Amino acid sequence: MWSDNDTAEDLIGFRVHAELVRDVVSDDTVLPVTIGVFGDWGSGKTSIMKMLQAELAKNEQVAVVYFDAWLFEGYDDAKSALISSILKQLMDNKRFPAELKDKATKLIKRVNWMRLMKMGWDNVALPAVLAYATGGATAVPAVVTGVKALFGKADESPLKSEETEKLLKESEDAEITGVKDFREKFDELLRDSKFKSLVVLIDDLDRCSPDRIVENLEAIRLFLNVDKTAFIIGADPRIVRHGIAVRYHQALDAARTSPAFGENPTEAAEQLVRDYVEKLIQVPYHLPRLSPAEIETYLSLLFAKRDLPADDFKVCLAECEKLRAANRFGPFGLSDIQQALGSKPLPATLKEALSFTAGAAHLITENLKGNPRQVKRFLNAFVLRRKLAKVAKMVTMRDDVLLKLMLLEYSNETRFRELARWHEEQDETPKQIHGMETDKEWPKEWGEKDSLRRWIGMEPKLSSVDLSEYFWLVRDRLASSQIGLSLTPPAVKESYDALLSESGRKSVGSLLKGLREAEVDALTSLLSKALQRDSKNAETYNAFLKVAEIIPSTISVFGALIKNLPSDNLPGWLSGKLELLSKHNTALKGPVDDAVAYLKTLTNSRAGKAAQQPRSKT
Repeated sequence: MWSDNDTAEDLIGFRVHAELVRDVVSDDTVLPVTIGVFGDWGSGKTSIMKMLQAELAKNEQVAVVYFDAWLFEGYDDAKSALISSILKQLMDNKRFPAELKDKATKLIKRVNWMRLMKMGWDNVALPAVLAYATGGATAVPAVVTGVKALFGKADESPLKSEETEKLLKESEDAEITGVKDFREKFDELLRDSKFKSLVVLIDDLDRCSPDRIVENLEAIRLFLNVDKTAFIIGADPRIVRHGIAVRYHQALDAARTSPAFGENPTEAAEQLVRDYVEKLIQVPYHLPRLSPAEIETYLSLLFAKRDLPADDFKVCLAECEKLRAANRFGPFGLSDIQQALGSKPLPATLKEALSFTAGAAHLITENLKGNPRQVKRFLNAFVLRRKLAKVAKMVTMRDDVLLKLMLLEYSNETRFRELARWHEEQDETPKQIHGMETDKEWPKEWGEKDSLRRWIGMEPKLSSVDLSEYFWLVRDRLASSQIGLSLTPPAVKESYDALLSESGRKSVGSLLKGLREAEVDALTSLLSKALQRDSKNAETYNAFLKVAEIIPSTISVFGALIKNLPSDNLPGWLSGKLELLSKHNTALKGPVDDAVAYLKTLTNSRAGKAAQQPRSKT
């Protein structure tokens, strides 16, 4: 078994990306700069940050600070948490001049004072979004608002210059620290420290709430982005964009109704968010997904680390790095490990495992989308299942069959549960499998996804295999509300949470459009289970319909789901909303007509009676 902890040890071959980012932030001519290390959940962002931290720390002229944004999620103010953490870590650096610690301490006190007084602290960046719409707004109105609020003046009307001067005079005994003043003091502290540069690594930003995401980004841009600084942010860019859309939803809603945005105001509002992200993060760097060869290498190293002595594994890892440098496209497998260790015999468990990795790499890459964290968690589950099968004396258990079924279980829980249900109902290998494998009949509820067709076409064929033992292995999982093999990706959780409220559904469109196919499956699975738990909850029906509006392929899942829910719990308005949905998108007409036809058969239910009512043609 393998832990899911992040590490600076490079098993996935991402050191090359870390070295590239290191070279960028080491170039004085590009500073100050903010770089986004972008990738999906589990794609290796944190591992790269750890490698960067280790590499940059070797340079005595560079001060390196690591900030885990999610650890401070519960803090009352994200801006002050970030700035204070940077200053404290800078003071703790063994090369930080002792004579400057008083200056740093005073800056921390300034941060605490601003947090206490809320002097332009909470709203100072709000007009930044509006600036794109108006062409000239600045942060000044927000600072003025902060000053007024401090003295109990809640009137939102603009201040005249003489009123502003009066308010400032009233506060002459207070230490009012503005953005400009803080930046100047911070810049001065860095120059006096003699460090060539300050590099701040901000990790797990995409695990934070929308407010915290925006506050951290704006703290960087407004307070910390001075000469000699580099900020490296690890995040899923889709969640960052969604966080901005949620934080500034009122301004964006106003933009959507503004004639200044032309014929497509919704797209213009989404472009506004993208522009804002580009303003805050100047250099986006997107991490690639692992290829089959890279997945095979990753699997080989995971097994080698498990089965070899530590010193032997270090030899193998060093040889692997040499191979990567010479040939980025080839895998590092059994023969390479044997060659690296010379005449030393390999453990039998390692030989068996490496034989497995060579054949499984393509299947795993295809179904787990080249995601390192998914691969490791899948591998843990696979090993656990094999051990359980041995303990249960399942001597006919085939690894390739187990692997294929688990790939469906892991990548598309809804379809896997359906397969298990068919098996239970027929008490044998489902007839539907034969129909799919021979391409004679494809279940409507499985949709037309290429990934599912590729899965069914993979060897081994399942129609001639007794699957009873395989479903016995997962019976406890099938009985629970969640199979639980994989964590919910943040983009899916963010979408799910937003969909379950009317206000959230208004801003979730761009996030839904950015979901990968596997994430769409995970989202529909969460919504399906939510409806199965509470089939009277109107918000969940509305959530599903919103997803179908943005991602039409999901309507087939919804149509199949409502046929298995108690008819008395289906809302009366369902058929009307379904038909309205198909009017706006003709691609939905077939599945919607099928769902409405089913509702009409429910003659004694509210949904059935409403579906039978004639519709207005207007």
